[in-house]
Amino acid sequence: MFKGFIHITKEDFPRIYSFSWRESGADCFIIFEISRDAVSIVAESLKDGSPMLDYGKDEFGFKEFGSNLNAERYGFEDCAIVNQLKDGSIELVFELITINNDKALQHIFACAATINVLLNVLMSAPEKEIKDSLPQFMTISTACCKNKPFGHGANIHGEFNKDVKRYLMYHYEKKGEELKEVFSALLKAAEKLGGKKSDKLTKSLYWAKVRGEKGFLSIECPGNSCGLNTDEPDEYWSLSRDREEKDFGMDLVCHNVDQICQQIVLIAALSALSDEVKKHYLKSKR
Repeated sequence: MFKGFIHITKEDFPRIYSFSWRESGADCFIIFEISRDAVSIVAESLKDGSPMLDYGKDEFGFKEFGSNLNAERYGFEDCAIVNQLKDGSIELVFELITINNDKALQHIFACAATINVLLNVLMSAPEKEIKDSLPQFMTISTACCKNKPFGHGANIHGEFNKDVKRYLMYHYEKKGEELKEVFSALLKAAEKLGGKKSDKLTKSLYWAKVRGEKGFLSIECPGNSCGLNTDEPDEYWSLSRDREEKDFGMDLVCHNVDQICQQIVLIAALSALSDEVKKHYLKSKR
């Protein structure tokens, strides 16, 4: 079914999945969209009895995994709402809620664990042909541990393609270093989980910025220097340097993402970044 890991830092690959950020009044959501040609891959890989689902049940005590993409809800504890799109793609809608009891915390765990298994399934290039009007802007992999004594139980790693880097370079040149839409999603996700607005001091612990003209990304949230950064991929140094800087993507790395709540907040920020990259990409194609 698969022929190897997807690497997008030097080559384009059609979109298999994407993240998006959505707000409706006081409610906010992480959207995970599965492209039309990848729906069958998810359905076949994450069906009842799949060994990949055992970890979530053992680690978090989940009782079930709703695996029917034609049903109204999907995922561990049926945590995601399913939206069927006209083009055959599927949206999985993960609502962020205030963690004010164990049930609410378990919902957030279920969202993170469901995203984790989806990313594990879709991290490899399928043998079947994938067609989509968009490229794969970013690939993400996550760790998902409820209790890890020495931290790092919610790590995030991945890759950005060249379109993300071009957007970040453009943003730094034309708009400066502050990524306002990304920062807004980062803060709103954290406030939603925490159930209260942030004061000035707390807000200063969050940021989403482009660091310099090369388009390096820096996102941080409260913790032990918890955050995401980008770096040049290995291909940048090993391939011929006759390619321009903007023709390479970037590696996404994390630092001290110890808790699942931190991971969810950072995924919200990446989802908002994905939205901005998509808008910039479509505008450049007109």
